[in-house]
Amino acid sequence: MVLRQFKHKASFWGVAVVLLSLLCFSQSSAAAQAPWYWWQSTLTGKQICRQNSPGEGWQQLAQPYLDARCQRPKP
Repeated sequence: MVLRQFKHKASFWGVAVVLLSLLCFSQSSAAAQAPWYWWQSTLTGKQICRQNSPGEGWQQLAQPYLDARCQRPKP
């Protein structure tokens, strides 16, 4: 039995919690990166590349990109 390898049941549960935590974190790290977009100011027309909205007064342009320079279009 697995419990016989440990001197105390508490150490078994400690190891179980650590393994479960590692499993959870490994699954969350497999998530895909958010796409990048060109954003254009409605006041000045200036364009910037960001993953999220810079705030009010900015309009998202259509195509998503894979990189922070908005040079590689997302397939």
